[in-house]
Amino acid sequence: MASTAKRPELKLRGNIVENFKNFEVRFDDYCIQTNYRDITKDPVTEKDAYYKQPILEISALRSALPDEALHVLRYTIEPQISEVDKKKPWIWMVRLRLLYTGTIGSSLMVNRFKFWSSSQDIYETVQDWEVKVEQTGNLCCYGDMTDEMCRDKFVFGLHSGSIRTELLKTHLKPNNTLKTMQDVVAEAKAIESAQKTNKIIGEAKKGLETKGLEEQVNWTSHRDMKLKRDPETCHWCGNQKGPHPWKSCPANGKTCAKCGGNDHFSKVCLEEPPHRPGGGPHIKINPGDQTKDLIEHKVRTILVDMVGPLPDTEKIYTIWA
Repeated sequence: MASTAKRPELKLRGNIVENFKNFEVRFDDYCIQTNYRDITKDPVTEKDAYYKQPILEISALRSALPDEALHVLRYTIEPQISEVDKKKPWIWMVRLRLLYTGTIGSSLMVNRFKFWSSSQDIYETVQDWEVKVEQTGNLCCYGDMTDEMCRDKFVFGLHSGSIRTELLKTHLKPNNTLKTMQDVVAEAKAIESAQKTNKIIGEAKKGLETKGLEEQVNWTSHRDMKLKRDPETCHWCGNQKGPHPWKSCPANGKTCAKCGGNDHFSKVCLEEPPHRPGGGPHIKINPGDQTKDLIEHKVRTILVDMVGPLPDTEKIYTIWA
């Protein structure tokens, strides 16, 4: 019959030393409940008999570790264990205990080095950075100074210069008591949230302004073109007798020779005159206009209407007869 015992999990937040001690007690109970151990044997003098299912127990221990701890187990602890000892579950637990209770000689200095040399990654949120600081800080055995050390490291290692600058202004709360780690974390999260909100609002506002400008330009252009029509004529066919029923309008169903659109004649079309290849406008030259001065005057008049005043030396124009 399969055991219904719940496997404990090691927590790396908060006081890791106490967390590990509690984890070890629960894991021992779990191994007894799952019949991995023979409690009729002495765990000190009869280790091999006491740990009667060593492979299953080692497997359960690995499964109970979070990714950070499993990474340490695989790449730091395991290479230091001989092939014979790798089959002894108590060896693995002793190594983990030494690591997480801060009693491995030089590992304390290694943990402190990692703590003070770390910094927030550009892709990490404030909350991610908070977790990393607490996990590494609790391995440094600072005792009563742990929260203060974590608070300082949290601020010093922030990726955002604006958030860090704001938090460096004071280490005191309004009531003149020292800020805790949770105090600076709360402030940093509030600033981070405000920055994200401002960015979203700014992008949305920019998008609305761009859309509004486009609509204003289109509306103004359409309005100006409508003013070119004679208000006393039909807007579809241009009949001088004034507006009339749409069903009886001669433009109903017709195609505009100017723009290719339907249901209106070219004389009331709102489209701008088409441009010829080469960029110049179509200029109709009457037989009586065939003198150089008069042609030049007409061309310059059209160009001025299009692009503004031209210098006297400007002689560039395109003409189609």
